[in-house]
Amino acid sequence: MSEPDDFNRLADDLESLRADTMSVNEFRAHYEWNAASAVVRAIWSNLEHYFSDGDVRARDPVYRAMQETELSKLIRLVRIGAPDSELVRITFLHTS
Repeated sequence: MSEPDDFNRLADDLESLRADTMSVNEFRAHYEWNAASAVVRAIWSNLEHYFSDGDVRARDPVYRAMQETELSKLIRLVRIGAPDSELVRITFLHTS
């Protein structure tokens, strides 16, 4: 994933995930096996925290707000083509 269009597509899909217009399963189906994408490989393990915390977000508005803020940060970083070292700081476990 080195073209700006690829970064924008990933960012758009992350936006869709945040807006609940794309399910986690749909996102996984499109990206989980995308071994050609260094960006996806760099952020995948941290995205797993986000994926698995849906139940926590549903019952804890403070945690939901933190994760939504972190997802917004990740989307912004992906759109600008930030280096992996910046992308991996978004862990969804705390405010980065």
